[in-house]
Amino acid sequence: MNVVCKGRPETLAFVIQHLFGSDDFERLGRAEDRGEEHDLFVTDRRFTIRYRSSLRHAMLVPRWVRQRLALSGTWPDTLDRLPRHLRKELRRQLRKGSYHARVESRMSARLQFYDQHLVPYVKRRFGDNAVLRGQRAFRREVDGSVLLELRDGDSFLGASLLSLTDDVLSIGGTALSSDHAVPSDVLDYFCLVLAQCVGCRWLDLGLTRPHLEDGIFAYKAKWRPSLLPVGPLKSPIRILPLRSSPAVTGFFSRNGFLERRGDGFIVRRLNSSGEPSQTRLSELSLLAQRSGLDELIVACSGCGGALPKVAPEHARLLEFEPGDGLIDAFLRST
Repeated sequence: MNVVCKGRPETLAFVIQHLFGSDDFERLGRAEDRGEEHDLFVTDRRFTIRYRSSLRHAMLVPRWVRQRLALSGTWPDTLDRLPRHLRKELRRQLRKGSYHARVESRMSARLQFYDQHLVPYVKRRFGDNAVLRGQRAFRREVDGSVLLELRDGDSFLGASLLSLTDDVLSIGGTALSSDHAVPSDVLDYFCLVLAQCVGCRWLDLGLTRPHLEDGIFAYKAKWRPSLLPVGPLKSPIRILPLRSSPAVTGFFSRNGFLERRGDGFIVRRLNSSGEPSQTRLSELSLLAQRSGLDELIVACSGCGGALPKVAPEHARLLEFEPGDGLIDAFLRST
C-alpha cells in the first residue's frame, strides 16, 4: 500500500498505523517529487487543492471520540450495569492489594503529578506520537480539577485528574507508576466510586482515537460506555481511495475507523467475496455493541441476491454489483 498524507503529524501517525496494521512502514519525502501511483490520500486539513473535488466522497473520520459511562441511582445498580466479566475481573484485582484512594486539591500536587508522573508516563507509552501540553497550558487546563491518587500502603500506583461539571465527572490526564504493576481498571474503578459518591449520572472516560483496534479505545470499550462526538468545528480526517487496488480493497475489508452518521457512529466494511455467514454477522453485531456503535455496516458484492433475510441488531448488510465502480459505490453508501 502506498499512501500520500497531508496534515498534522500526530493525526497522520494514528491513521497510518491502523491503515497498515503495524508500525512497520517506510516514510518517504514529498509525494509530488515522485512518480509512483498512490492507493490512498489521507488529510485532516479542511482545504486542500489536490483531490478537492473527490474528497466529498472520502471516508470522514472524527479526530477524537468521547466515551461516557452511565451510573445508576445506587451503587449496587451501577455495578449491575457493568459487564459480568468486568465485575469478576475487578473483584479479582481488588483482592490482590490493600488499595486506597485519596483526593488531592492543591495545585502544587497537580503540578508535581505533571512533572513526576504524567509527562514520563505519556512519553514512555506513546513515544514519538505523544501529545503533551506545556506546564503553563496544563496549569490553566486543570484549574478547578482535583487529583485522585491510588496507593497501596505508601506506594504510589497511579492518579487521574478529575473535573466535575453538572452531573458529569470527567477523567482527564492519567498516569500509572512504572515501579508497581497495577491494572488501570483499579484506578478507573475508584473514579467510578467517587462519581457515585458525589451523585453524578455519568463518568466521562475521556477522549480516544476513533478506531476499533486502538488500544485505549478498546480498553475503555470493555466498560460498555456510550460514544459522544467531540468538537463540531474541527475538520474530520478524510481517507480517500485513489485507485481500486488490492491494497485498497483489503483495507476496506478490515476497516475499523469510526464515522459519524447523524447523531450516531458507524463502521463500514467491504466484503468483495460474497456475503458473510450468519455466524460472522452475529460476531460483527456483538463487536459493534461492545464498542458502542450504532451499526457495523457490511457492504457485499457478488452475492447474487442471496443476503441473509435476518441480520443481527447492530450489523447491517448492503449489496452492490461487482465491478470497477464498487469502491465508489461503497464510499457513497450509508
